[in-house]
Amino acid sequence: MSQPGIQLLLHMTTFQRSLLFSFCLLFAGNMFAAHIVGGGITYECLGNVANGKLYRFTMKIYRDCASGGAPFDNPANIAIYTGSYQFNSLYDDFTVIPDAINPIGINEPDCIDNLPSLCLEEGIYTWDRVLPEINESYFIVYQRCCRTAAITNIQSPGDVGATYYAEITPAAQQLCNSSPVFSNFPPIVICNNYPLEVDFSATDADGDLLVYSFCAPFAGGGPILNSPDLFGCFGAMPSPPCAPPFDEVPFITPLYNAAQPMAGNPVIGIDLQTGVISGTPQMVGQYVVGVCVEEYRNGQLLSVTRRDFQFNVTPCQPQVTALVDYDELTGPQQYVIKKCGTTTVTIDNQSFPQVNIENFNWIFDLNNGITLLNSSNFDLTVNFPGYGTYNGFLVLNQGLDCGDTASIQVQLFPLQR
Repeated sequence: MSQPGIQLLLHMTTFQRSLLFSFCLLFAGNMFAAHIVGGGITYECLGNVANGKLYRFTMKIYRDCASGGAPFDNPANIAIYTGSYQFNSLYDDFTVIPDAINPIGINEPDCIDNLPSLCLEEGIYTWDRVLPEINESYFIVYQRCCRTAAITNIQSPGDVGATYYAEITPAAQQLCNSSPVFSNFPPIVICNNYPLEVDFSATDADGDLLVYSFCAPFAGGGPILNSPDLFGCFGAMPSPPCAPPFDEVPFITPLYNAAQPMAGNPVIGIDLQTGVISGTPQMVGQYVVGVCVEEYRNGQLLSVTRRDFQFNVTPCQPQVTALVDYDELTGPQQYVIKKCGTTTVTIDNQSFPQVNIENFNWIFDLNNGITLLNSSNFDLTVNFPGYGTYNGFLVLNQGLDCGDTASIQVQLFPLQR
């Protein structure tokens, strides 16, 4: 502060200084309040060492960089608790600095009109810890306030923080288990009133069975900016982060809840085997969605990996979308059709908008050295040579600037007697 500024401060009354301090806290609110849009923590067991097992943790946090707010924590406060989810004690707390802060490219598919202007950053933190094998769980916790105020599906989102944590169960410790890792970065922009297909799958280094579900994101911290409350459980930057159990974010019920976080028809859902999120959103807004991945080995639950993320549903309009009536969705625009007792199948072409479809091409491998090509029939009827599995494609506007492709697998089974 300059010398005149110091003199002015010295001549202020206590009440005047209090008012100035309150104003400064209000003005600096954005300096403390991050605009978080998602994140999660995963871990990798690197093997046995003298005092236990060596683990490498990776935390990825996402923030909205278009609406001001604090940058990523540098350093970030981390806590480790031992015990159960309900009853536990602090084992360790420390800070970590980000390894990288990366701009996230906004998905801008070709031939989509009215895309919004968005800005997103990813903060990546990694650290190693040796943890002795114990008969209790470890909980590795990070908490921060606040989420983006524009979120549609939770109450007072600008005052709601986030908790990201990983639990290493006793069974996971014994097996030197590594948690699943999400494979893809989800699309940020989703078009309203158009079918949604998002691959939210994960990979597991140990080859364990993964089961997907929607689950509630957790709140953490709060909007309090006053020091020392800033670092308490209801402050913007808990230090150390507080222990489980954690509060779930307050969904605006009955319209939204953890299992149905977005409005849609068909309802937005997640496939428990593939992790593909599908449905048709029907309301513009910003929606926080939580995904849980349960990891099983020989029928035993080893871990639950969580990630929450914010989807932006906007009134954008795809020029063309390749879509067929299907029985199973195995990935974005990867459709499976199943039939029993027949080898003749009619594939219902539901591609849209038809006014923008200038040409279409069906391509099918008939498994006998023959490839079926058809560009005449919008709905395709195929006499397959026998029972079995056949793969094909529907290609829209081939050779033009704005096209799309659907992958189709037809599975034909004989009737069981």
